[in-house]
Amino acid sequence: MRVAFDLDDTLIPCGLDFPTEAPALPWLAWLLRPEPLRVGTTAALAALRADGHELWVYTSSFRSALSVRLTFLCYGLWLDGVINQQRHDARVGRGGPVKDPAAFGVDLLFDDSVAVAEAGGGRVVLVAPEAGLAALVEGRARPTPAPRR
Repeated sequence: MRVAFDLDDTLIPCGLDFPTEAPALPWLAWLLRPEPLRVGTTAALAALRADGHELWVYTSSFRSALSVRLTFLCYGLWLDGVINQQRHDARVGRGGPVKDPAAFGVDLLFDDSVAVAEAGGGRVVLVAPEAGLAALVEGRARPTPAPRR
């Protein structure tokens, strides 16, 4: 299964404040100065990888795919793919939805945006700011369902 994660306010605190974890490779982090990741990200993604899932990032930011990959590498995580705004626009177009998991073969997307969850066609798990990411990924906690129209 291809599993993707949003960055801003899902894995990386931007407008929201949540606990972050220390990089697994401090010497690399010292060189690259990666953005901090939400506590539980490394364990959750490592568990998904161990179960044979592909790990992707799907962000509406203009971060380069290389910078995103290097950030995750500092935490000991390898990404199978990165969908940033440029890649999204090239495939979906600017007039399409904010995110379109199906267009990239993403089976499940973890995102903090209600709008993305509503438009995701059942492929999006809404991540609340206080959510324990590992519990969501492992299915021990119920994800907050997207509001129905």
